[in-house]
Amino acid sequence: MRPLFKPYYLSLLITYTLLTIQPALADNYFNDVVDPTTYVNIYVGKAVYPSAYTSEVTDEIGVYVDNGNGGKLLVGACNLGVDGAPDYYRVEIYGDDDPNDGVKKGAYNNDELTFVLYKPTAPTPLIYLSTNHFSTETPPNGVNEVTFPLTFVENQMPVVVGYLNFTIERFIKLATYVSVPCLNIWGQLIFMMIIITFGWISRTKNIFKPSIFFCLYFLIIPDSHALEHFTNLNPTGSWIDYGGKIRIGDRLADPGDEIAVYVLNNQGHEMIVGATDIKSKSQEYYMVHVFENDALETAQNGAKNGDELIFKFWHKKTDTVYPVSESYMRTDTISGAITPTIPPVFKREGMGTIYGHLNITIPEISNIYDLNHDGQVNLGDAIYIIKGLAK
Repeated sequence: MRPLFKPYYLSLLITYTLLTIQPALADNYFNDVVDPTTYVNIYVGKAVYPSAYTSEVTDEIGVYVDNGNGGKLLVGACNLGVDGAPDYYRVEIYGDDDPNDGVKKGAYNNDELTFVLYKPTAPTPLIYLSTNHFSTETPPNGVNEVTFPLTFVENQMPVVVGYLNFTIERFIKLATYVSVPCLNIWGQLIFMMIIITFGWISRTKNIFKPSIFFCLYFLIIPDSHALEHFTNLNPTGSWIDYGGKIRIGDRLADPGDEIAVYVLNNQGHEMIVGATDIKSKSQEYYMVHVFENDALETAQNGAKNGDELIFKFWHKKTDTVYPVSESYMRTDTISGAITPTIPPVFKREGMGTIYGHLNITIPEISNIYDLNHDGQVNLGDAIYIIKGLAK
């Protein structure tokens, strides 16, 4: 049986469709695109999100080039959704009709293209896409294959490139202080009634106290602490993770202690690129996002490939910051993670890549006035002296 369409005609049909359909123009976030020009590149592809997210018409893609003055120029934008296919995008990227007039009004030939995703329903709406997000498919006839780095091609006829698909494995959620007391007064009263009822029902089974404790735990204990000391962190759209064991001498770190990661910026000054706190449920371990520099910004705002990472530890009880020297670091090899080097170095292996274990042991922290060695100078030290004198 003869096929209805030969492959050649099918390729022509696909190419024609890509050239003639109207893209969904971005009209919310990326709304300052350059004026349309004669030179046009058209990129097409598919978006893939984590399981908890779906493609929405409010999702947008913007494409930037360098504006020639250290800034960025928006040369193309679109919303997700192409002719009933919500997961696909089609973005037109405009070139400069007169690159010799001294005013950049579009992409120049061979300008590198930077794709940015805006998803308003995500915890961090703005994601700068890199080669770690992208995947490609073999295109049909008439469509140019994707090459990296992504660059603008100046041509009298529109240049169609595809398929440039991107995958977002997860969206980062910044730490926030979350607890039941955030409820209004009626919410708290209802919650307390639930606690009392649960305890009353369970009294005959001798689990009254555990029941009350279990409920109160979720009432007063936050599931995520806001940082107290390392508060000047500005997250970017991409990061890697460092994790490992953390100890102070031969004991565990205290809940609320914090770890921060720094790099030296272009001026040779320390710049924070990651921070986390020690959780009460997992005092033995830490996990910290180390954020990557956003190349679209004029000022460095994250770690660059090859940057040496500087770790610091804040001890909450003594309100003291301790630099973590190389002698405090040890490494363990674990499955599913990349074994870090000492000194640790920022190396972009992919979004959310985990380096571990980078174990940290801070020498025993002591204060000459902390006589009972509880990490604090308080009334307990006076009682300790009295007990000693009474013997």
